[in-house]
Amino acid sequence: MGGRACTLRLVGGRPRDGSAGDARSRVASANVESASLSASDVRAAFAIEVAGSLEGGRAALLRPEVRRRLIASGVDMGLREFDSNLVIAIVQDAARAGERVDDGRLAMVGTARRPERVWRAAAILGWTLALALVIATVLASWVRD
Repeated sequence: MGGRACTLRLVGGRPRDGSAGDARSRVASANVESASLSASDVRAAFAIEVAGSLEGGRAALLRPEVRRRLIASGVDMGLREFDSNLVIAIVQDAARAGERVDDGRLAMVGTARRPERVWRAAAILGWTLALALVIATVLASWVRD
């Protein structure tokens, strides 16, 4: 800036449209809405993500590392690996034909399910708490003796 010092000052007042406070409230409401996505919405959201990752126009190409990232993203959304690959194939086929992907095409893809990792983590936590209770009981009886 050519040796000139910049001075920033804070001003009071309510947040205007487009401000950080407004953006935070829009993000919060989007998070609430996305928490209740139906199975078809998950497939559609994943299809949109795939479409945004395609390269080469009508060639609809995916580099291997992008495909791996997309499949992992689909699994994180609750889709099986097979179903993630199927959505990718549907989106690529539609892009190559110059068509849009509709819900009818995505209906043949299996529905999203709760990721097994959540249940596995809950089971591990349950067993850990049970083991801690047993150890605490044994220690308490040992201290009393």
